[in-house]
Amino acid sequence: PLTAEIIGVSSGPIYEGGLLFNDKGCLYCHAISGHGGQRGPDLTDVGSRLSSNELTWRIMNGGLNMPAFGGILTSDELSKLVGFLHSRRKP
Repeated sequence: PLTAEIIGVSSGPIYEGGLLFNDKGCLYCHAISGHGGQRGPDLTDVGSRLSSNELTWRIMNGGLNMPAFGGILTSDELSKLVGFLHSRRKP
């Protein structure tokens, strides 16, 4: 699972989004900083590639091999998850 060190903060909405990344099973397919699966794209620096709106759309609607999570996540969970992913940027 992702730790506060990997998430980059130890409290707040970005931290909670990182915990959701663990809890909702995103790590089964996606890696963050070398932790997680390889089926989906590595999301270590996804915030440098996609806007918050693009991340929201992809999570809600799914993609090639990714299921849609629009009916599974609450709006609060979606907001925290997008915040966490958007914080993932190249140094």
